[in-house]
Amino acid sequence: MTGLEVSVNLTRAARWLALALLAPMTVALTPGAGHAADTPAIALSEATVGNVFTTGRTPEVDVTTTGDALAWTATDTAGTVVASGQQPVHAGRTALRLPLDRLGWFSVAVTASRSGTVLGTATTTLARLDPPGAAAPGGSPFGVSAHYSFPGVTADSIPLLAQAGLTNERDEMMWGSVERTKGQYDFPYDAYRDQLAGNGVAPLVILDYGNPNYDGGQAPTSAEGIAAFAKYADALVGHNGGKVAAYEIWNEWNIGFGGTPRTPESYFALQKAVYETVKADHPDVTLVAPTLAGTDMQWLEQWMKLGGLRYTDAVSLHPYMYPQAPEGLAPVLAQLQDLIKRYGGGASKPVWITEQGWPTGTNVTAGSENAQAADLVRSGLLAVAGGAARYFSYDFVDDGTDPGNLEHNFGLLHSPADPLGAYTPKPAYAAYAALTRQLSGATFGREEAVGAGVHDLVFARGNAQVRALWSPNPTSVTLHTGTKLVVTDLYGNARTYSPDGRGAITLALTGDPLYVTGPVTAVTAGGNSALAARPAFVGDPLAVNWTADNTDGRKPLALRLKLAGGTYALQVPAGQSRTLAISLPAPGGAGDRSLVGDVYSADERVGRLRADLTVRDALQLQAKHVMDGNGGQQLRLSVANVSASDHTLGALDWTLGPAGGTALQGVAVPSGGRQQVDIPLSAGTKTPYTAKLTVQGQPTLDISGTVMPVAAGSSTAVPRRTITVDGRLDDLSGLPAIRLPEDGTVQMSGYGGAADLSGSLWFTYDEQNLYVSADITDDVQSQPGTGSDIWQGDSLQFAVGSGAPGEQTAWSEIGAALTTSGPQLFRWVADGESSGAIPGAQVAITRDEATHRTTYELAVPWSHLQPIQPADRLISLSLLVNDNDGSGRRGWIEWGGGIGGAKDSSLFNPAELTG
Repeated sequence: MTGLEVSVNLTRAARWLALALLAPMTVALTPGAGHAADTPAIALSEATVGNVFTTGRTPEVDVTTTGDALAWTATDTAGTVVASGQQPVHAGRTALRLPLDRLGWFSVAVTASRSGTVLGTATTTLARLDPPGAAAPGGSPFGVSAHYSFPGVTADSIPLLAQAGLTNERDEMMWGSVERTKGQYDFPYDAYRDQLAGNGVAPLVILDYGNPNYDGGQAPTSAEGIAAFAKYADALVGHNGGKVAAYEIWNEWNIGFGGTPRTPESYFALQKAVYETVKADHPDVTLVAPTLAGTDMQWLEQWMKLGGLRYTDAVSLHPYMYPQAPEGLAPVLAQLQDLIKRYGGGASKPVWITEQGWPTGTNVTAGSENAQAADLVRSGLLAVAGGAARYFSYDFVDDGTDPGNLEHNFGLLHSPADPLGAYTPKPAYAAYAALTRQLSGATFGREEAVGAGVHDLVFARGNAQVRALWSPNPTSVTLHTGTKLVVTDLYGNARTYSPDGRGAITLALTGDPLYVTGPVTAVTAGGNSALAARPAFVGDPLAVNWTADNTDGRKPLALRLKLAGGTYALQVPAGQSRTLAISLPAPGGAGDRSLVGDVYSADERVGRLRADLTVRDALQLQAKHVMDGNGGQQLRLSVANVSASDHTLGALDWTLGPAGGTALQGVAVPSGGRQQVDIPLSAGTKTPYTAKLTVQGQPTLDISGTVMPVAAGSSTAVPRRTITVDGRLDDLSGLPAIRLPEDGTVQMSGYGGAADLSGSLWFTYDEQNLYVSADITDDVQSQPGTGSDIWQGDSLQFAVGSGAPGEQTAWSEIGAALTTSGPQLFRWVADGESSGAIPGAQVAITRDEATHRTTYELAVPWSHLQPIQPADRLISLSLLVNDNDGSGRRGWIEWGGGIGGAKDSSLFNPAELTG
């Protein structure tokens, strides 16, 4: 888990006490009811739980409507309409059958009409899967975390585990519900346990959380509490017998989940007691520890030094990576394996990843549903390749319907209350199901080096070779083979490809893994055919270039490309390359699209090409809260023309609270140009606004939000001052500092005062950069991490957003640390840009051990802090200093908020660029 995930787990931790006091519960099994109709005109309901179908059954949706006719479309994850149709309706109800000919996830939109007049449209999602294969010897490594033990959660979705081929499920049987009276045990969780078994799913049960009969309901640390917890564990294992084979001791002790004291020593005391007590009576049961939150290797190493490996059958952790790429999992697992061998006398021990998730929604750290699918599959592949014996995705079903709440959006299925329907799938469900089928019975062999960013994992499945190939940065590879290969996409659709005359098959790789079955002698970077899409705008045809390279060939090539329903031919002389410009129909709206086509030589399919693109509106409407040089505040509405054509505006209509008006009527905006209008703001309470832009031949653009005027004198001044980034704080004369802890808040237990952690901070700027300077006193310098993990050691983290606090839905969060590899700067959250390194940023950090002082100087270009511009003057800032004294992150001192806890821009501080 990165610093970004701390808030996720602390959110879950806030619920632990209530969960520990649950009354005994029963599990009701009811069919999926579908969603309520938005209007009486049309409502959809589910013909099967979650709209999940396996091949052999035609997908269908039940429709209730006041109309007499339906029109429907099914769209895949690439944004392509893959099927459509019309159907009459009699007596207000019908079963709408959807003849889909491919596997995967689909969004289905159904429009009802009467006598030709449209009454309304309803939408749902569905998945079409191959039947799950027979259980592999030793079982599948893949599973999910779920919440069937929680109050009000039914077991309706359990059959969807089996349909996805997920044979492992992680859940709780909490102490506070099992031992409600001292020394007496009840077992209220048998219903969901038996329902799992009936579907062929093996539970991993978490032994967790406090009991009000001991230690005040907190995590057990007294001798009495520890002994009682061990007895509860033993009683539960005995009651479950052979119906539960594996148990995990607590959940995320190291971040205080369940009121814990966090230390390896306190956890070890509990773990040892549980292991010795349970194993004495049940030697064959599997006990798993320490269920670490994140990737804090210092904590793990200290736990191992205490002897933690002797009292566990597998080592478990929760290596959350979002919003960074999942490829960070590989070095984490390698480091963990090294630690296990070092402290295990050279012996290895199974590793279980019992939580790792990728949230969707609108939260600043969430991703798209398509990205969740690819990230989950890449994580699962890397986990198996890194030696993980079990991999549990967190979690199975969304916990709610608020798109901005991270905890509501980790699921592979929508929540029971979702308007799309109870337990309807996200793309990740279909992709995870395809992964279980591809790796059923497979063992990992090796990873082959291909080229920068390309991952080529080789598995053996019986006598067959299966490769998983992907590249986060789109590229092409050549498969060298003498026979036909089966290439299966992320969602399970398989096609056969033949080698061309040179024994080569070209594959375009993206972040969506492809599975290749068959003998491959080598995989090399590059290919002899490629597809590239030019910038795309709503209303304009899609422009695509197909290039075929025959520069190393001795014979001419005659190729055909089947793309988007069309066929295109290209003749390429020997020793040359050719490019064909292709025009495709204009897309219906803005959004991400994928174009996938097959290349043919004669009648043989010899290559798979793909181009990903984002279709944008030609005009971009934006609202920003800005200041002028006199401290006056305005709502700035701007229209940018990002297309290659000039446009003339119809009108920009706006409202600001009760006021409103029209601006920019008939104004021309040339290609690459911008027009704007400033609306004065009055000091006071937050005020809602709307803006609507009309342009002939273009979609109407609407935006809305809330502007929060800043009270006079409440902003922190950020003076104009250029800093030479050299690690010497000699550019700050005359500038006031932010003092810590005086101007901030201490968020750590056992804080030892100024000598423990304190310092001075400065924000300055010029037209090119935002600068951060800091002089930090810290008695112990400890930074074990690099890259996205620097938050776990001594470091700075700061956030910067546009406008006043709370107005932002996206912002940048950046950190800096003095690592064993030298000074590093890393961005976890980015507004419209990638996380990771920031082009053009500068960092210098020095440490003086004699005085225990660490100095930081950072420069971040405004060009990579969009949409902020220095002329806006008003920004929002927050900063914290992390502390690690050699045994894990102790906590932090923060100025502002919204970083170390919940990711919340309303906790930032307003700041004004002055000078």
